[in-house]
Amino acid sequence: MRVSDIFRLTPANIERLGHKHYLRAVSKKTNISTRVLLPEYAVRILNKYIYKRPAIFRKSTVTNLNDKIKEIISLAGWNEERIVTRQRRGEPVMLYKDEATKTLYRFSDLVSSHTMRKTAITTLLCLKVPEAVVRRISGHAPNSKEFYRYVELSQKYMDDEIEKAYDQM
Repeated sequence: MRVSDIFRLTPANIERLGHKHYLRAVSKKTNISTRVLLPEYAVRILNKYIYKRPAIFRKSTVTNLNDKIKEIISLAGWNEERIVTRQRRGEPVMLYKDEATKTLYRFSDLVSSHTMRKTAITTLLCLKVPEAVVRRISGHAPNSKEFYRYVELSQKYMDDEIEKAYDQM
């Protein structure tokens, strides 16, 4: 989901049908309604914490959310340095967290809510969830070129899939 939609969620967005729980939301950007089955562990978390307050997530800004995500990733130990480059007039230019001291970025510095959205889309596709279902959940329109900018398949995943194809030849 988009951050703008996540911050608007309330317990009323959790729907129970029989023994199953769903997250039901309407995208602010596209006005598309989506209902997604929640896993049992998410329902346990909701039952323990969420139903005791008016909104599922506390009011915040995207910047504060991203700072918290970076903190969690750092506490998880994912702090290896990363070389970050951008293209300027067709030439790669190295970027630094601190230009004066040439301090490299850490992995945890580069993660954001948008990274998590991209990861969720890629993970669902890698787990063989049909593209149409992933698009519906993510709020992307059919034939959206932007959708493919979100997908970053790992080399290992691509190698495994190609090897499966080779085995069938």
